[in-house]
Amino acid sequence: RVSADARLRLALLLCQQGKSRDADSILAGLGYRARLNDMALTYRNSGASELTAKEENEEAAQQQAQKRVFAMDGAVPSEVLRRLRVALEPPSAPFWAEHLYPEVDFFSYLFDLKSSPTNLVEELILHLKPLVVQRFPEVAQAHSAEWWMHNKGSEQWRGHGLHYDCNEHASTVSTPGNGVAYPAVSAVVYLSEPPPSSGAAGPTLVLDQILGGPAAPEGYLVAPRRGRMLLFDGRLLHGVLPGTACSLDVVDKSGSPAESTTLFATHSSEHGHSVGHRVHDLRRLTLMVGWWTEPVERRPGPEAVGGRAVLESNMTVPASGDTSWSWPSTLRPMVAAALGATAASRAPAPAPVSRVRPAWQAVTAAE
Repeated sequence: RVSADARLRLALLLCQQGKSRDADSILAGLGYRARLNDMALTYRNSGASELTAKEENEEAAQQQAQKRVFAMDGAVPSEVLRRLRVALEPPSAPFWAEHLYPEVDFFSYLFDLKSSPTNLVEELILHLKPLVVQRFPEVAQAHSAEWWMHNKGSEQWRGHGLHYDCNEHASTVSTPGNGVAYPAVSAVVYLSEPPPSSGAAGPTLVLDQILGGPAAPEGYLVAPRRGRMLLFDGRLLHGVLPGTACSLDVVDKSGSPAESTTLFATHSSEHGHSVGHRVHDLRRLTLMVGWWTEPVERRPGPEAVGGRAVLESNMTVPASGDTSWSWPSTLRPMVAAALGATAASRAPAPAPVSRVRPAWQAVTAAE
């Protein structure tokens, strides 16, 4: 008997191939009543409109959307980008190994925006803040930036489930509204650029949907590009769409082209290589930042207990000289003047944001 998980994967593949009726038949049998719009799931050829385009007299609606979601290219200075990739791209790098990534649960660090940066990530956050304020003026009042990262390889085809960024330590009693505290603005900073032709790096999807509110009328897609920054209202539902079936140009050990095969990215190994062959590097390296204007409690730094890290959200970065952790030494901050010089080499520019409307559609069972 075919498992529910296998049938879900088949339905996803059918949706991505434009065979939505066949997919809906499977989903209806599993009890689903709604799913993401075809334009979202077939993002490679969806025809979703860019927010920068003026069409159908929707300029006012587009301007309103840009107040919730905006992306820019060239946000990360080239030298900062290079150093972060050197320190973080290898899956065995100290930052990942010492945090037991990806087996560990979610963890993050909290940076006081009025303090001096102790590492390259915090230095980058201070550099990015004026760019964020240009689009979201409320971030000028932000007191802290919560940051965390992901480094995904062949498993990235699954995407990243839809979720809300929130303060996991906030009291549900004292917090107004729905009892959840959110960052004023959330940011995704793309530090790598998986080959667009691979189909293994799905776009980030942001839905115009808040917790407890109605289903999103529309969604927004942003593709991962090295140095790009995506900004959105921190209350919005978001995630990463699954990758599509893709064509990988497989190369044998001698460097000679082998056959071109259509397969899921999971057919390659964790390091982006298939057994006996070399294929495109499919790692997806991202930095996430939550800009906090609401109160947020700083937690103690990580602890190493019995050879394992004890982690949580909003942690304090290990103090200088703490020999329990070596990763801070791989992310030493740059000299401020050097960072300013490399930042001036390229001015940020707006990046494409594709609009999907409607965001959801009903699952229709075959008659």
